[in-house]
Amino acid sequence: MEGEKSFYELDCKHVTIDPFMEAFYKKVTGRNQNEGFDFADYEITKKLLHLVDAVISPLSTILLEGMIFGNPGLVLFIDDEKSYAGTVLPIAKRVIHFKDLLKQPGITECHDIKELPELFRQLFNMSKNDEMRAELKRASSKIVNFEGAPYGEQLLSLANELTA
Repeated sequence: MEGEKSFYELDCKHVTIDPFMEAFYKKVTGRNQNEGFDFADYEITKKLLHLVDAVISPLSTILLEGMIFGNPGLVLFIDDEKSYAGTVLPIAKRVIHFKDLLKQPGITECHDIKELPELFRQLFNMSKNDEMRAELKRASSKIVNFEGAPYGEQLLSLANELTA
């Protein structure tokens, strides 16, 4: 947002940015308009999700991926009608898989930036609760099917079946 400090200007001592997402961050914040963006290697994401205590993100499947590892999540729903998020979020909230995600224990929503300090405290407490972490893992299995072939193979099989 106009006039907002960059992540690097915040001088965070205990928060870091995924090195593989730096190019994306710079692109969306206008600091690197001419550079393309490569998706993060999922193996790196998987390792990071093992290392973190919680996931804070706009509405994204990374929250579900965090649940799989037992990480509570904070969904940033900062409703600014002038922003891209303000345009997309009302639609995304109604998509069935996100509706199910938002109902899960350990997934908290933030609608106002002023709520963040208290929500961070709640998130921290949830991340230290072993029962909550176990419940998040169980709840993720209601959304993600861990049985059978990997998703890519299932998708290819479906595509082959539909085009045969």
